[in-house]
Amino acid sequence: MFLTVPDGAFPEVDPLVAAGIFVLNAIAPDVATHFVVHLGGETTPTVETFVRRLRADLTATFELTGTDSDPDTGAPHWPRASTPGAGNLYA
Repeated sequence: MFLTVPDGAFPEVDPLVAAGIFVLNAIAPDVATHFVVHLGGETTPTVETFVRRLRADLTATFELTGTDSDPDTGAPHWPRASTPGAGNLYA
């Protein structure tokens, strides 16, 4: 991905991050199942626990709540009733 922006401007990356998190959220069950079945050991959590942890990490990375109280965010990039992507990126 290459974004063209004027010198000194900061590109709007929230939609790109939201799309990436949407994809990661969607594949979390497949990733967890593959890891548990093919790579896990005795201490590996269950698939359900693994998915819950992956999604918790995504939630910590990208806020899932509404952004009505933040005037700088504008309209949400993802429908609020759907999976991740309707908030701000936190670093």
